[in-house]
Amino acid sequence: MAAIETLRMPADWRLPTAWAGVVEQTMAWLDRQGLSARDVVVLLPFAALLSPLRQAFAARPGWQPRVETTLTLAASLAPAQPVAAGQCGGGVVQDRLFAAALLREQGWGLAWAERDPAGFDHVCAALVQASQAFGAAAAARPPAERAGFWELARNSLQPGSGPAATETSLLRVALEWAAMSCEPQAAVTDVLFGLTPSAWVLVRIGGVDAVAEAVARASRAPAVCVSLDPEDRPLDEGPGRAAANAWDIQVAGVVQAAALDCLVCDDFEAEAQAAAAAVIDALNQDRAPVALVALDRALVRRVLALLGRAAIPVLDETGWLLATTQAGAAVMSLLRAAQPGASQDAWMEWIKFRYADMPQAVDAVDALWRGRRISAEERALALRLWQQAQAHLQSLSQTPEQNSVRPLSAWLSLLRGVLDLEKATADHRSEDGAPAAWDALWQDAPGTQVLAALHLQRGGEGDTLAWRQAAATLPMSLSGFMRWVAATLQELPFLPLPDPDALVVLTPLARAFGRPFGHVVLPGADHKHLGAPDVRPGLVGDSLARALGMPDNSTRRWQQRLALLHLLRTGPLTVLRREQDEGEPLAASPDIDWLAQLASVPGADGLGQAPACWKPRPWLPAQLAVPSLPVHPPQPSAAADLPQRLSASQLEALRQCPYRFFVRAVLHLDEPEELDAALAKRDYGTWLHAVLHRFHSQRDHQQPPAPQLREAADWATQDLALDAGELLPYRASFEQFAPAYLHWLAQREMQGWHWSDGESDHLLVLTQDAEPGAAAMPWAPLTLRGRIDRLDHGPKEQSQLLDYKTGQAEALARKVRQPLEDTQLAFYAALLGGGTAAAPGLRAAYLALDDPQAPREIEHADVGQSAQRLLAGLRGEWQRLAAGAALPALGEGAVCDTCEARGLCRRDQWAAESGGGL
Repeated sequence: MAAIETLRMPADWRLPTAWAGVVEQTMAWLDRQGLSARDVVVLLPFAALLSPLRQAFAARPGWQPRVETTLTLAASLAPAQPVAAGQCGGGVVQDRLFAAALLREQGWGLAWAERDPAGFDHVCAALVQASQAFGAAAAARPPAERAGFWELARNSLQPGSGPAATETSLLRVALEWAAMSCEPQAAVTDVLFGLTPSAWVLVRIGGVDAVAEAVARASRAPAVCVSLDPEDRPLDEGPGRAAANAWDIQVAGVVQAAALDCLVCDDFEAEAQAAAAAVIDALNQDRAPVALVALDRALVRRVLALLGRAAIPVLDETGWLLATTQAGAAVMSLLRAAQPGASQDAWMEWIKFRYADMPQAVDAVDALWRGRRISAEERALALRLWQQAQAHLQSLSQTPEQNSVRPLSAWLSLLRGVLDLEKATADHRSEDGAPAAWDALWQDAPGTQVLAALHLQRGGEGDTLAWRQAAATLPMSLSGFMRWVAATLQELPFLPLPDPDALVVLTPLARAFGRPFGHVVLPGADHKHLGAPDVRPGLVGDSLARALGMPDNSTRRWQQRLALLHLLRTGPLTVLRREQDEGEPLAASPDIDWLAQLASVPGADGLGQAPACWKPRPWLPAQLAVPSLPVHPPQPSAAADLPQRLSASQLEALRQCPYRFFVRAVLHLDEPEELDAALAKRDYGTWLHAVLHRFHSQRDHQQPPAPQLREAADWATQDLALDAGELLPYRASFEQFAPAYLHWLAQREMQGWHWSDGESDHLLVLTQDAEPGAAAMPWAPLTLRGRIDRLDHGPKEQSQLLDYKTGQAEALARKVRQPLEDTQLAFYAALLGGGTAAAPGLRAAYLALDDPQAPREIEHADVGQSAQRLLAGLRGEWQRLAAGAALPALGEGAVCDTCEARGLCRRDQWAAESGGGL
């Protein structure tokens, strides 16, 4: 095996002149060897460095060597061999299928898959990771040495006991799978071992390229390594020693000579804004292109959004997960809705994707499921769309007995049909000829990549024979298929098309150094995202990796520190971190602390002092004068926007707080109900209303009432689509309430009272003419509307309106003790009285249904007089509002504790003189 001579660049090398130095070192060595550059191959560690080194060679007259990476050189020499069925190396998605099939062949693996499907998927992922690591380690050795590597690996796997026995078994399966897959000439780069140029030149930057060095050592041609890295040293040898060695002084010089700026921010948003500002500031100083290093995926997504507001083009070399694209989210929402027993939330999410071009129907379904009052036309529209959506997913959303297990290929075929991929886009176009919203998802770049990742192309375009065989033989349930889709979308990135005008390059740390950037911005330099120990679950531990010469955590940590050192040579570097993330404190990265220690190495005094910017400083100035802007209660007016209809609850809001009325009745804002919230007391009240109305409206007085009441309860449960299990506690309370209610009803009927009507809608047009001494400001007629729970007729031509309540009876009793404070019964009495007073002989009462003494009547005494005074007061108040009177936020009383508009009126931020404040 040939030896490789090492040439080192000067310790103070910096970009962009470093690549000219590499060219000088290379040409000088070729002159000493008497070789021409024409037949020399220069290997770089990654493709982003090809352009700067090729340009450096092109600047020199004469023949130029061939500058490649191991992968680009191998691709130019021979096409990649297809991966056979069952072999590892066809990509993470295909490899996981093969791993699942491999484990299912083992008795314990099949039992595991049936017992714990999610855990089995996790094991398959770990198996693929380990097998790919073994395969990469074998590919970094000449084919003749691989038999020895596999033998060494088998001997290094010691038998384990307890939990270690399972891990050892999985490691052995991964090892044998990798060995079976790595036949001679199977690796992509194996073609390089047969290549014999006049010489090999390896450029080392950021660590050792194991494949390149193996190729050079196995070749008969001379080889040289031009290293831009400092000499290696163990990580545990800290620089804080009494006497600094040459390595410490060399690296300390790099650190101290760098233009480094460290910023410490308060939180996530502050760090994102500071990073975006650093990028913009560098561009304003003509330092393009700017490198934005991706350490924290969520953080850089926020930075990109801020840069997008400034219309700054960005070249994204990292991409983002397909699961985060709109197309990926649409596929997952479809599968969640297709699951048996899917929640209304899951269905609503998919319906909004699929029927985005039918907004009125989607809104109608949403309103229906949230229990809002909608018109009969809207209800019919919602039901039609709901039936259409169910029919659309029928092929997927069958019962578990019908579709318990199917091959993956069958699930993909069903999914392809549900996604409408087989239909012509021309059949699904909007009025302007553009594709419908659903079809447009699959015509953009993310949608195309999602379809390719899930092998959903028409006719199986691009599918290999190995993939088809694996997909046709791997059985899975619908839930397993959904997990497979989710894992696939979480593994593969979406790579946007490159923007030739990009001024900012988003790149990972491993590919950020050695490139001609004018400025580098590195956010996320905290202990979680930079320099943290590798905590990824894996089967290959550090001890086994070291025994087999594979990269371990220590090697990866060293490569990360080399990357930071080389970034300091690139140009100005801005490092950012935040002090806390959602309440969790974040410390500085240990690697940044390591650089800071190197800056103060003893014996490096002649290199200058560490720059003052090493001291963390806040993003904003230490003192910033901010004028005081006290918040006062809002006082809007709505003379031209007053509603034409008024309900009892809206009138109650007007009396409690005019601003609450403004939010509800004028702005039409409300809090949307959760679709799948747990059954609450309010739902029980709605159910009980339906039960009693059904019982009285359908009652046969010739039959016993108790069975009819229970039958009405069963009907209401089915009609309201309530879960019988969730209703069970309330149903138990109802079983105790029913005998008491029937006893109360029997006594009431003996007194001559009988149910007359229920759930009836009533309207009353309130005009200004009824007000004597009319004011000058006219206002449009106001319609009062309300639904009365129950109206009974009694002896002596009396009638009584009853309002069912499941709240606290004592609270109702307190309300009617002051009749003018009770809005609801007086409002309903006015509706029945024609606008001047309550109907003759009309009584009104709350009927408490959820009380130890239920049912309990709580009567509003002299409700006719209360109704008359309510209407008179409403006319006067409406006159004031029509004339432009304000609707102030009062900020008083218990209503503020539960008011949904408190965030709009900013009650908690009012100035002290306004009665607010925290």
